[in-house]
Amino acid sequence: MIALNVNTLGDFPEDLIMAKMDIEAKMIEDGVITEKQPFQEFISTLSLQDCVYMKGRDVIPFKFVEGKRDSYLVYVNDDTKHKDVYEELLKRLQSVNYDVTKFVKQDIDMMLKHDLDKDQLFIINGHYYQ
Repeated sequence: MIALNVNTLGDFPEDLIMAKMDIEAKMIEDGVITEKQPFQEFISTLSLQDCVYMKGRDVIPFKFVEGKRDSYLVYVNDDTKHKDVYEELLKRLQSVNYDVTKFVKQDIDMMLKHDLDKDQLFIINGHYYQ
């Protein structure tokens, strides 16, 4: 799995461009899209807002995406300020072997017991998990 930070587009554009080409090829093959997309439209198609990791007040949108050649963890984070948050995200994902369905769903009563300024939570498709 290759991790790609959308925020590093200016630093490493070739990594993101190659991944975009690989992912788009798979999406076209699967009928998700019909042709290559402009970058902003491509990012919108990924729906990064559907999976979000929260640690306190820090938030990292992310998504697992399959390409024709590789699989990717696409995320948005300011690594210069919040690298530790990204590392915590990776630890949590590794702990469930990158299968977010293994997280425990939290109902509203459980959520009220959390200290949202400190706890780690995932919001996946509008539901809370820990």
